[in-house]
Amino acid sequence: MCFLPALWGLALCADFVIVNTVVSGRVLRALSDTGVPVLWWLHDAFAGYPHIAHQIPKTIAPNVEVYSVGKHAAAAMHAVRPEFEIKQLIYGLPDYSKEDFPVYDLGYANGRPLFVTVGSFERRKGQDIFCKAIRLLPPEVRQKASFLFVGKAADREMMDAVRNLTADYPSNVFYCKRLSRDEIKSLMQQCTCLVCASRDDPMPTFVTEGLIFGKPSIVSEHTGTAGLVTEGVDGFVYRDDDPAQLEKLLCWAIEHPAELAAMRQRLPRPLRALLFQRSVRPDADHGGKRADRKSGTVEQQITLEGQADACPFYHIAVFAKKNLSHVHKKPAGICYTVLKSR
Repeated sequence: MCFLPALWGLALCADFVIVNTVVSGRVLRALSDTGVPVLWWLHDAFAGYPHIAHQIPKTIAPNVEVYSVGKHAAAAMHAVRPEFEIKQLIYGLPDYSKEDFPVYDLGYANGRPLFVTVGSFERRKGQDIFCKAIRLLPPEVRQKASFLFVGKAADREMMDAVRNLTADYPSNVFYCKRLSRDEIKSLMQQCTCLVCASRDDPMPTFVTEGLIFGKPSIVSEHTGTAGLVTEGVDGFVYRDDDPAQLEKLLCWAIEHPAELAAMRQRLPRPLRALLFQRSVRPDADHGGKRADRKSGTVEQQITLEGQADACPFYHIAVFAKKNLSHVHKKPAGICYTVLKSR
């Protein structure tokens, strides 16, 4: 790939470069063996690799480390480069549940438990699997719940499956093309359970946002979220893209509202640590230790509930600090360019 001279010069003078997604493989090749610390962050589905695999380098240079947003994204890369060492780096998100935001009564629940899926309508997102599972529910169970599909139609087959379902069950199956950010937050606050039926999804953001609000989820094994879910504690995982398996889990969730509601109280602390992007001021007192303003290390400056290594972006800072020494004689404030201090 040919860089603009100014951009190439900026990259070579940088303290640290994040190369984003597999699509940037040629950028990575250009930056390999340059002495600039590079983190290659993968959050791609299997579906994109056939079109880009020829641009992926055969080996990883010493100045490069590879991270993925979860095990599913790592598996996608390992399908074409099984020898790559890939570490885990999930995205960090603010704790939306503690923010002040306008609350909207979206009107979909109508006094029933609300099961929600959000995402563009395409085959790999599996809306048709969710539709089939809803149809498989016994009528007396199905009528006890409401179901909402949110997303822009990118695939006619998926859209037709949802439209036909809403036509057959207009009183409790709904479709919405898009919601604003505040409406999404209200939806996460009001819904009962998130459902992700994707066939190929590295880390569906709407499920992560639901977990932030303490909402349980039912997800396909072919999602990165499946690696975060503790079965029966904060959600469920079904296998083989099987609508019948999904139907059984939906049936249990609808028929056991008290048990499902109790799950939101049991979101494990380690999972919360992964989900929330938290940072503290360099002079903040944590764990009996005080970071020094002038000489505090990156590790001291970035902590999360007393467990720095649980912070999503801690790994970026550690990698940067480890590799900065041969580029600059002093840290260049890397944590302040990556994280927002509270």
